[in-house]
Amino acid sequence: RGPFGPDPRERARAIGACARRIEELEKAADAGKQARRRLAADFRSYRWRTAQEAWTARRAGTRGVLLAVLPVLDDLERALAQGSTDTAFRQRLQAIVRVWHRVLEDLGLRPVPGVGARFDRRVREAVGMATSADIPPDGTIVAEILPGYLHEEEPLRLAKVIVGRGTQSRPGFTTS
Repeated sequence: RGPFGPDPRERARAIGACARRIEELEKAADAGKQARRRLAADFRSYRWRTAQEAWTARRAGTRGVLLAVLPVLDDLERALAQGSTDTAFRQRLQAIVRVWHRVLEDLGLRPVPGVGARFDRRVREAVGMATSADIPPDGTIVAEILPGYLHEEEPLRLAKVIVGRGTQSRPGFTTS
């Protein structure tokens, strides 16, 4: 140690040791920042994944319930179509059917258009063909055996329909 402070070599060693320690601490701080970023990204992924899983589970549950109650709605509509001489009974049954439709609509259920629509195999199943001169053009639904439904724009239950096949000759069509 000289009269003017520490030896310059010791000072240089101390400065070097401090610089190395600063580098170590900066690396540790950078590693900590990267770890926090990865953890935040993992958490965002986790939140998104669990939200997707919850949505999928809710949707599957809703679809299951809808499939289970559709036969009840079918029976109510058949009873309504059967008719009744008791006007009060018929009105109560109509009110019940309206409530069922409203509840199912609130759950995302929508009927597939029936008679008069063009046949679309994505939402309908042809269970028969009707041939006649007075039937609309080929591929038109002429009767609906069982209504079909969409849930959130995807088929839940295919409509069972009778498809028309006209016998009149039209340009571009052949009849057999």
